[in-house]
Amino acid sequence: MTNNMLLTGLVPEGGWLKLDTPRLTPLKDEEMSIPKRSMLYLMLRIGKAKCPNLFRTMFRNFRVYSPFARFNARIMPYGKLARRHTELAILRVAWRTRSYYEWGQHIGIGLRNGLTPNDIFRVTLGPETERWDDCEQSIIRAVDESSQIH
Repeated sequence: MTNNMLLTGLVPEGGWLKLDTPRLTPLKDEEMSIPKRSMLYLMLRIGKAKCPNLFRTMFRNFRVYSPFARFNARIMPYGKLARRHTELAILRVAWRTRSYYEWGQHIGIGLRNGLTPNDIFRVTLGPETERWDDCEQSIIRAVDESSQIH
């Protein structure tokens, strides 16, 4: 059994939020223009993100996709946080929001960016868990505090 399989087997209190059907369905090949198909092909071939349905859904509206892509490009590879810390924050958000999709996507990304399986497990336990350094503890606490704001 792989680390990814073990870590996706974790379940937050209340279970994962899963939709039986997507709110917006991903575009089918025949619904995409040639430029969109070409862009998707390149993104999946060259890029590290392997989430075609996310892109196919975002392609429904480029006014949404374009800012999303620019934002992601700024925080993911080039943000002010180290990639390890970015992944800790994303995984904690996924855990707190019970987002199975986000959790599953970012386990592998986190493992490729310096997180260990134990680090990912500790994300589920919160900021007071031993062995977080001060910065990591602050990141996890910030996610928890921001998720309590309504």
